[in-house]
Amino acid sequence: MYNVSALAKAAGLSVDTVRYYARLGLLPEVGRTRGGHRYFDERAIDRLQFIKGAQWFDLRLDEIRHLLRVSDEGGADRSYTKSLLEQKIAAIDAQRDRLDHIRAVLGELVDNAGERFNDIARSFGATPLAADDRLRHLDRQRHAPVP
Repeated sequence: MYNVSALAKAAGLSVDTVRYYARLGLLPEVGRTRGGHRYFDERAIDRLQFIKGAQWFDLRLDEIRHLLRVSDEGGADRSYTKSLLEQKIAAIDAQRDRLDHIRAVLGELVDNAGERFNDIARSFGATPLAADDRLRHLDRQRHAPVP
């Protein structure tokens, strides 16, 4: 059994992070001591590693909570999981396209260092303002709630 401090150390997280995840319901406690301190079992370490891994894949905590619930219930709602992952793939593709475009513009800037940025950007069909609009749109998509 682990108290919050030992669990945080074993998982490589801060105590505050472990407490936060527990408050969000991502990390169910096994019980409490007579003094009211939470304690967790070995499964909590696996769960924390899952949470950290899911965050690496840019999943939000509400999405992770849903995936953990699906897992706890034996994988009943696979359509949500598939949809979520398809949305993440689409976001990665959009970001990759954006980065490819930025790389091409930067390559042109390097090749034509004496020219003005706006002239080069227009030659690629973009303006700094349009690029900012696209970035805001992608950011809104990234933070939109998942059905």
